[in-house]
Amino acid sequence: QRNAELTCLDFSSWACDQLKKDGFNTVVSELPKIPLPDNTFDVAVATEVFEHLDHPEKTLQQMARVVRPGGIVMCSVPNDTLHPHEELEHQQIFTTASVQTMLSKLGSQVTIKTGDLFPGSKHKFILGIVKIDR
Repeated sequence: QRNAELTCLDFSSWACDQLKKDGFNTVVSELPKIPLPDNTFDVAVATEVFEHLDHPEKTLQQMARVVRPGGIVMCSVPNDTLHPHEELEHQQIFTTASVQTMLSKLGSQVTIKTGDLFPGSKHKFILGIVKIDR
């Protein structure tokens, strides 16, 4: 049972069509463009996305724009692993410090957590959360 209204954004119309079958609202767009009104959501989440982007900061700015004042932006990225020479579609390498720096431009309350990508994995992830100051 869903206790929230979710809107999913993907560049793939096929992926959005699959999500629509499960009752999700969807938007087809290529990041950093988020074609939705300002102050629409309480939370915006991007999981394992930023490492694929040339300019993840632009996407973060768009995520912050569509979140209401005091809302939350969350992202997860590989933790100094799965570098572009290992994963050809990856464009970025992230560390806890670089995620902290990116998120602190959006708000003063930043939380950083790290862990295994999945149990037993040699790959690690960073989860960054920021409360939007405006």
